Parts: sequence; structure tokens; C-alpha cells
Amino acid sequence: MKSVFNTLKSTSAAHVARKGSKHHAYAYPIQNKKEVLNLIDLLRKEHPKANHICYAFILRSNSIEEYATDDGEPKHSAGSPILAQIKSRELQNVLVAVVRYFGGTKLGISGLIEAYGTAAREALEAAKIETIKEKVTLKLHLPYESEKTIKTLISREEAIIIQSEYSDTIYLHIAIEKDKFDNFNYALSNNNLRHYVV
Repeated sequence: MKSVFNTLKSTSAAHVARKGSKHHAYAYPIQNKKEVLNLIDLLRKEHPKANHICYAFILRSNSIEEYATDDGEPKHSAGSPILAQIKSRELQNVLVAVVRYFGGTKLGISGLIEAYGTAAREALEAAKIETIKEKVTLKLHLPYESEKTIKTLISREEAIIIQSEYSDTIYLHIAIEKDKFDNFNYALSNNNLRHYVV
């Protein structure tokens, strides 16, 4: 699994009408399944008279998880086209939900696929995308004579000092991009600093 991925910077929305049916699409950045459930629950409260709330998400955890639901629409006519729009943009940690109010005229399977897919696409097109570089953290207790060396390594690998404390020793809490961690770890060993990691 790549340590760099694209996601949404903030929530976005779009609205599509087809033969009297209204499709309100919402795209969200998410971090976990609990957020998904909370957001869908919120949509159900905001749209108590909606006929369907179909959604899909792609979530990163220990692996990539994909999920789509048609919420009573014909199989693969709603959740799958929504998921396809997320995948086509190579987005992760993203939820797209489409709230449908039935307008009285059936759209047919192809019409539903087009309506849900278009609504999802327009919501994602309205969103700002950001690239996330996953980080790992490291804690060190160092003697003062090692300060110059560690600061050089931190600068070279573009790590970030989250927290620092200076007492009888130096305490550093560092965040570093996952892709650079192995190099940083190797440099610590080469400079006899690995045993200061706590």
C-alpha cells in the first residue's frame, strides 16, 4: 500500500435532477467507519422523506477497504456507480452519499446508473483534492552532545519535531514521512543514536 494518497480537503456537494427525481450528492473526507455511520445517520435525519440514501467509500486502515450500498435500489444501480467515481479519481478516505427523492417516473437501471454516477462525479468535481503523505512518529531521549547530529538528520530527511523538551537530556518527538523512515532509522544507527529511541 502506497504511503502517499489523494483525498478530499473538505466536504462538497452537487445536485442532479432526472425525470422529476432529485439526487443530492455529498462527498466527505473520512478517517474511519464510525465517521461513515455518523454521516449517513446525519443525512437520514436531514432528509427524513428521502426514498434512498445510497453511498460508497474507500477507506485506508491496515489495507484498502471498499464498500458500496444500493439502499433498496436495484442491485449495482447506485452504490457501484458511486464507488466507480471515487476509484476513477484514485481517492482514498472518501465517502460519497447520494440522497434520492423519487419523482414519480422510473428511470430504469441504466437511468439510475447514470443519475447516481453523475451526481457522485459532480460532487467530487466540486471538491478540493489534497495529497497526504503518511507519517510515522519516533521518540528519542538524547544527550546534549548529540543535538547537532540529530538536528542535521531531521533537516536532511525533512522530519518534523512535534514536541521537544530540554532537561538533563533532550527529548524529541519526531514525525517523518513513511517513505523516509528507513533512511532515517539507518542514519540513526550509523551515528550510534538508535539506542536513544524510546
